[in-house]
Amino acid sequence: MIFSKLTMRELFCQADKNMYIDKNQSKINEATEKRDLILRVIQQLKDKGYNFSDCIYCDAKIDAYFTLRASYSFFLAEDGIYSGAVEQILNELFEENKKEEYRHVLQLDYLNECLTK
Repeated sequence: MIFSKLTMRELFCQADKNMYIDKNQSKINEATEKRDLILRVIQQLKDKGYNFSDCIYCDAKIDAYFTLRASYSFFLAEDGIYSGAVEQILNELFEENKKEEYRHVLQLDYLNECLTK
């Protein structure tokens, strides 16, 4: 296509089309990367002998999580913030006298002290 013969309107339409294509390609790549990550993590869990019906991937450093696998009754949102998930898990699964203990264990500072790569 020879751009010098196009009107401004045609140039803008061409630019919009290219941005749309680039945006879609980017979203496809992101979805593929996320799917590959999910499959790798689930395979690593299986290799270690674990199998969960409900499983989330948490990145506490950026305060985010997303669902790797969830049953129909899983109570967390598909995507969300790690700190919010911690509070919801504590409220759903633990009795009042155990919440503070587990809240401490799930804090980023404590995780950094105890976990290795």
